This record gives sequence, structure tokens and C-alpha cells, in this order.
Amino acid sequence: MMASLIRLATIATFAFFLIYATASAGVPYSFSDHPSQDGRCVGDQGVGEIDRSEKACLAQVGDLAQRVGLGLQVKFRNGKTRIYLDEEAKCQSNDADGCIKYQLTGYFPEHELILIEVDY
Repeated sequence: MMASLIRLATIATFAFFLIYATASAGVPYSFSDHPSQDGRCVGDQGVGEIDRSEKACLAQVGDLAQRVGLGLQVKFRNGKTRIYLDEEAKCQSNDADGCIKYQLTGYFPEHELILIEVDY
């Protein structure tokens, strides 16, 4: 009884992902058919949720953030600065353990908030 319930749950899960993948195949880089445009930076031509342009955001935020080599440098309201450093060497290795990349992907000018995407 338990084995058949597990098998049924597995089949249902597989069917869900198959249907979802087929339905969303026409939308590039999106998790849904109607991706959120919240925080999308001016000049960003992407249409999905994970194809946002760091270049467009950096141009819009001015002194709040800048890309310095492998680091995303962010200046906070209190005047302090923090650098989010990509672990590029780990990302290029065969064993990508510890691979982390930071990207500025959104800006909310009314509140001067930025959105940073962290990829592992």
C-alpha cells in the first residue's frame, strides 16, 4: 500500500513538472508565463525573471553600486561600503563547490533599494 502511494506521488510529481516545462517553454528565462517586472531597471530589455541586466541597473543606480572586477561594490545609506566578491575560480573548476556569483538585478528608486541576485 505504502509503495503504491509513493509510486503514485512520484508519477504525479513527474507529470506536473512535465506539464509545467511544456507550458512555459515559450517564455525565455522565466518561471511563469507572467514574470514580475518589479524592480526591473530602466533600459533592461529582458522579458523573464532571470534575464535581468546588471549593466542597465548599474547605469541607473549611480553611486549606490558599481562593478569592480569580480566584486559588486555597494554603498549603504550610512556611508559604509561592502564588496560582494564572486568566487569565479571555484565556478570554473570541475568541482564547483563554493561557487558564488553576485549580480545587481533590480532597483526600487522610491525607496533606494537594490536587488542582488546570488547564484550558487
